[in-house]
Amino acid sequence: MPTLSQDQFRVMFAESRTAFRLEHQRDPLPGEAEAFQHWLSGNPMVPWEWPPWRDWLDLAWRHVGAGGEIRRVRLVDDPPTPYQQWGIAITSWHERAGDHIRYLPCHAAQRLGIPVTNWWLFDDAHVVAMSYDSGEVPGKILISDSEVIAKYRTWRDLAVVHATEPAPT
Repeated sequence: MPTLSQDQFRVMFAESRTAFRLEHQRDPLPGEAEAFQHWLSGNPMVPWEWPPWRDWLDLAWRHVGAGGEIRRVRLVDDPPTPYQQWGIAITSWHERAGDHIRYLPCHAAQRLGIPVTNWWLFDDAHVVAMSYDSGEVPGKILISDSEVIAKYRTWRDLAVVHATEPAPT
């Protein structure tokens, strides 16, 4: 299966009409450490203070502004890890950019047969499986097999139906 560069991923994202993300992460990536530490110390950063976040929100604003849709389900541990709690706390910034996020406990996902992994589904036609094994920049594997993509659509539909909004923080 082909791997995508960050530039290829951004083009795929920009050219898609719909983007769905299933996300599971227990701990911050190296590029998130500073913003996460600020939050832990009670001094949260806002998006314009943190370039990676600012870049994501800019990409999301452009995508939604061009008529695109972004939905995401974050899988969380029970109880959520401190990093996952931070993710819940900053959900409003993503929502303001048009990145609609809901939450589903990992145990519920597993009970529903949804693998606890990371991936994007674009226009119901392409999946980009994300691998965080290589450090800060995730590996991105393009999946184009229609039978395999049908499974991802099923998992997406189950996740969306069973996910909830985060509790107020």
